[in-house]
This record gives sequence, structure tokens and C-alpha cells, in this order.
Amino acid sequence: MDIVEHPQAGTSRSPDAYDLKAAFRRWPTGVGVVTAVDADGPFGMTVSSLASVSAEPPVVSLSVSGGSATAARLLASERFSVHVLPASRADVAIAFAAAGGHRFAAEHGWSLDEAGAPVLAGALADLRCVLRTVVPVGESRLIVADVERIALGPDAEPLVHVDRTYRRPGAAVPTGLPRAV
Repeated sequence: MDIVEHPQAGTSRSPDAYDLKAAFRRWPTGVGVVTAVDADGPFGMTVSSLASVSAEPPVVSLSVSGGSATAARLLASERFSVHVLPASRADVAIAFAAAGGHRFAAEHGWSLDEAGAPVLAGALADLRCVLRTVVPVGESRLIVADVERIALGPDAEPLVHVDRTYRRPGAAVPTGLPRAV
């Protein structure tokens, strides 16, 4: 299937980066940390653009800034992990979002698995991914990856990001629908 782009229609002016950022500050997202290992050692970044693309086969996507040095290392990697953060781990999200932050500090609960890949204790989920496709989109890169392994952690509240802050989800809204798996 080909990628089809549709021109924007029906607006009096084209939205700019400020408009888009202002709109998405109102959109809560989950928070994760993407990690990988290369010849220089482990590295990673905080992401809030993680999305499920397909369940069969399991495929996810995420977006990274094309100008980031960490993103360049990630794009050069064949494999990476996505750690879905619980609400109790905003410290990890902050460390991985800060330039020059002390990311793999022992107090954050990191260890290395048998392959030398970083593993975060207490992550809600650890998705081991293999790069499938990178799509340049403006200044960003959309990464599409096959999920080759999933390790589920504790059943706890996820960390969310909205309006430039990390938060816990609020109370559930009653819908009468069964809880999705």
C-alpha cells in the first residue's frame, strides 16, 4: 500500500508549530523510556508518542526528533526496548528527558539483561522491538517496529503527560463497558 498525503482544506490559515503544540498539550499520553545499546554503551530517551499499530503481527510506532543525537543513535540501532512507566516513576522520565541527565543511575532500578540491554525494574511493560521502517516526516522521524517480546510488569497506574506535566490518571469514568484486555 502506498502512503497517501492529503492536503489541508477548510481553514482560513495554516496552523503553525505553536498551534499544534498548544493543541497537543491538551492531549494526555502515556510515558515511556526507549533504550538501546551500541558501541558507546546504553542510551535512551523519554517518549510520549508510542502507539500500537497492529496486534497481528505486533507492531508499534513512535516519533523522535530528527535533530537529536540520541535519536540518531536510536535510528542506527536495529533493536531497542520501550519501557512503559508507572506513575511512581516520573523520576526516570525526567532523567531521560533532560540533556545530560544521569539516565542509568542504579537508584532508578536499571540492570542489564543477558544481552547487555538495559531493563527497568517496575516498568508496566517492556517491549523488545526490531526496527522495521523509518519515515521522515518534517523535522521528525516516525519509527515503526516489530515487537519480538513483551514482559509485563506490575498492574499499576501509568504515568501520563499532559500540559507539560507528568501526572497520574484521574478516576475512571463509568461507561458500563467491560474492561478491555
